[in-house]
Amino acid sequence: MLRLLGYLLGMAGTLYLAAIYSSHGIVLVFVIELVFFLADLSLLFYRWKRLGIRLEFPLPAAERGQEVPLELVVDNPGRFPAARETVYLKYKRSGSRRTEKLKLHVFTGKKGSVRFSNKISGFCSGSYYFEKAVAVWCDPLGLLRLQKSISLHERLDIMPEIYSVGVTVSEPVRNFMGESDVYDSIHSGEDASEIFQLREFREGDKLKDIHWKLSAKEDEWIVRENGKPIACAVVLLIDFAEAKKKHQEKRDVLLSLAASISFALVENKCPHYAAWFSTAEQDIVRIRVDSEERLNLFLMNILGEAAAVEKRDLKQAYKERYQGENYLADICIDDSLQVVVKGETIGTCDGRDPEKSLEEMVLRV
Repeated sequence: MLRLLGYLLGMAGTLYLAAIYSSHGIVLVFVIELVFFLADLSLLFYRWKRLGIRLEFPLPAAERGQEVPLELVVDNPGRFPAARETVYLKYKRSGSRRTEKLKLHVFTGKKGSVRFSNKISGFCSGSYYFEKAVAVWCDPLGLLRLQKSISLHERLDIMPEIYSVGVTVSEPVRNFMGESDVYDSIHSGEDASEIFQLREFREGDKLKDIHWKLSAKEDEWIVRENGKPIACAVVLLIDFAEAKKKHQEKRDVLLSLAASISFALVENKCPHYAAWFSTAEQDIVRIRVDSEERLNLFLMNILGEAAAVEKRDLKQAYKERYQGENYLADICIDDSLQVVVKGETIGTCDGRDPEKSLEEMVLRV
């Protein structure tokens, strides 16, 4: 602003001198100053109208504590190199209404798209929604300053840290027989609705297991082995109800606690449901977790979950939502960071040192 004021005062002084001395040379200097100012202003507004910015994340998900690669693509519509620009990326974290800003400096060259690679860090676990880019730049002389807001629709997921948790799986849980759409690919079972395999008759096989039609066609005894459904005997209930009223670090630890318990169950070959109250669905939702791929799916869904307005009895709500389904053990966690297994509190995760406190904890399901 001071440079612009100085330039305008200089133009006024030139015009004043031209009027006093009636000099054509001074008038020519004033015209040059005016033309340069108008050209500079036109170029600046032309860039303002045509400027484009795109945000890209080569990796849409990263682990907490790691640097995240970020690429900013700036389109320079003019044929001349632009001055240095400042771009503010505005974003919100899931479960928070507060808008944060990330400041980046770029310098666009001649006409075309320029890609700037950066690395950002310092994000807690959760989903981050980048909603707007605000570009601020000046003309080469720094006389004028303009800004332009561009809408963005990018999401970045920061995965929570996973710590070691001791898990002991009881025989009733490991051999739980319940309804499921997932079947064991190694062992046969008693579910006649699913065929595990067809094989030749062996001594000890029961007559009821013979596949009569296929046996007649093949002219030999063929036995059908039934499938074994892999039901979930354990339910992990996560309550986010009070998380938004406290520090975001509390939510960060809660996410790590949920991820660590779920990962420990998967490592111990214990399929389970992870369930929570979804503010978007306004109901209890769940995801079956029985592999690392399913664990990642669970985390991707829960990272973007906002805190519920009020606390509720998740255990009762789960039973009402999934009536007729039985399970043997439930694990309940909330922002108190207490771990409750089958109604008994077995320990509390220390928010200052979650790794050490979880190493000393053993979940018996």
